[in-house]
Amino acid sequence: DLRNLEVLDVKFCDKLESLFENNSKKHMLPNLHRLHLWELPELKTIGCLLPSLQVLDVGRCPMLEHVLPSGCLPENLTVVRVQHCDTLCTLVEDTAQQKYNLPSLNTIELRGLPELTNIDFDLPLRFCIKECPKLQLPLQ
Repeated sequence: DLRNLEVLDVKFCDKLESLFENNSKKHMLPNLHRLHLWELPELKTIGCLLPSLQVLDVGRCPMLEHVLPSGCLPENLTVVRVQHCDTLCTLVEDTAQQKYNLPSLNTIELRGLPELTNIDFDLPLRFCIKECPKLQLPLQ
């Protein structure tokens, strides 16, 4: 039963386009605390809600355009690491371009994101941003 899953590591799946079809509530992983996605060249969307997520680690997913759904941001998210995702333009899937509140976020690392133009929340005290040429700073 996926509802009890607490840690999910998905790596080196060359044909995977989505973990789930869309961001519907039937695709919710309510107890997932850690998600690690690495070297998924066809991944376009995560496609599920992650209300308990604490650590998000994504790397080398060149087709991914965002990493968090706008409908259900995880309030306990403490760490976001995203690196080398060539088409990622924003962290949160959103059409309203609003700022979100992530009160527990204490670390964010962004590296090698050539299309990233927006971070949808205030930066925590600990952050590292490298190789994100389209991102406008300061953000706060």
